[in-house]
Amino acid sequence: MPDPELLEAAIAASRRAYAPYSQFYVGCALRTATGAIFVGCNLENRSFPAGICAERAALAAAVVAEGPSPVITALLVYAQNADRTHTACAPCGVCSQVIVESAADAEIGFFGDHGEFIELRATEL
Repeated sequence: MPDPELLEAAIAASRRAYAPYSQFYVGCALRTATGAIFVGCNLENRSFPAGICAERAALAAAVVAEGPSPVITALLVYAQNADRTHTACAPCGVCSQVIVESAADAEIGFFGDHGEFIELRATEL
């Protein structure tokens, strides 16, 4: 089962996402070893590579607050698709690489409202 506090934070972050092109709203919440929770949401841009994913936004927030090497203990991603279904989805390749490098020992979760919950270690990405 997903961590309720991280899930609530990820859902709230997804509601702040800027996704006018895909209508794919993603929120990410992570917890560091200090117990702090950081969130991020996706931010699209007409120039596709200029956007940022929720996972990297949350990781950047943790780095800003705790320095270049925060210890990430858990990370949860919540996605809402264009058709308003909520389905667990894996991160893109870039985010997978960043998670593996920044949160190698973290528990990673992907949540969807229809009961889908995928949990794995960062190294399994």
